[in-house]
Amino acid sequence: MKSIISDKSELMVTRFNHEDTLAACGYSDGFVRVFNLATDNKIWEINTSPKEAGPVNALRWRPSNEMNSLSPSVLLVGNTNGNLYQYSGKTGKEVFHTQEEGNYIMALDYSPDGYTFCTAGKDNLIRIYD
Repeated sequence: MKSIISDKSELMVTRFNHEDTLAACGYSDGFVRVFNLATDNKIWEINTSPKEAGPVNALRWRPSNEMNSLSPSVLLVGNTNGNLYQYSGKTGKEVFHTQEEGNYIMALDYSPDGYTFCTAGKDNLIRIYD
């Protein structure tokens, strides 16, 4: 068994990337932290809700396959303040951001081809992004 030291805030959700080289972790304080599994080191962290803490409770890595040229190293992040982000998994650079006003994002996922993703939350809407 291997352990990575978590910070003081509560860990809410974790996801391995498709290559099993990175682990993304979402925390109760609104932070996302990505760890390199070969070295056990944190490679980046971002606060997804700097104004008011909103726990990160949904994470997904974008899939890739021979049919598309998309980078699989993109992390989709949702929090309880309705913030939705895409980050470069290797650098933490923000690729996309929107806020679903009044929503508490509970779930999100990519389509198998990686070109679209959807969210679902407390407002009972399924939003599809492309």
